[in-house]
Amino acid sequence: MALAFEKFVSNEIYEQFLFEEKDWIEDYCTFRALSESRGYNWRNWGTKKLTAQEKERVSFYQFCQYTCFSQLANLKKHANDKGIKLIGDLPIFVSYNSMEVWKTLSNFS
Repeated sequence: MALAFEKFVSNEIYEQFLFEEKDWIEDYCTFRALSESRGYNWRNWGTKKLTAQEKERVSFYQFCQYTCFSQLANLKKHANDKGIKLIGDLPIFVSYNSMEVWKTLSNFS
């Protein structure tokens, strides 16, 4: 995936994906990047200012989400064309060490 990201050139479809998913993608990818660079306990992260390397990781995780969504859409279309219906998943609970809690701590205190 890293090699594909290095060779990836942003395009209109990718930019549209980021726009359509703007309600969650930046927060999720930032959380992933910070978890990777600062450890998984977000209570110890300190400043929310990202380093250049962390910003690059945010972009990488956005690319990963785009790739996954694109591949899933292709798989779903193929399955539907064969008469197979795919349904989504539902979260069972929200982990305390998650983007949802980190972003909206006041809702979980």
